[in-house]
Amino acid sequence: MNNLNRVYDSTNLTTQQQEQTLNDALSLDGAARAKVLEDLDNIFGLLADFKQAYPNAYKYLCANSGDLTLGDAIQAVAQTLEVLEE
Repeated sequence: MNNLNRVYDSTNLTTQQQEQTLNDALSLDGAARAKVLEDLDNIFGLLADFKQAYPNAYKYLCANSGDLTLGDAIQAVAQTLEVLEE
């Protein structure tokens, strides 16, 4: 499996292989891990700020956004940050 295919299908990989796959993806994007981490941390901060500044709009969007909500987005970014910080 070439690197590009491995980037998109990492479901059955060991932790070490997943780490290499992430590194391959970052390399394909021409991105430094620290920069990606910084950008995602900024996004997480903006989402958290939105939640705090507009609590009623946040609740409405979480309750009425279909399958995925703003709360799901915040959780997804938080989990992604954890992966990048490893």
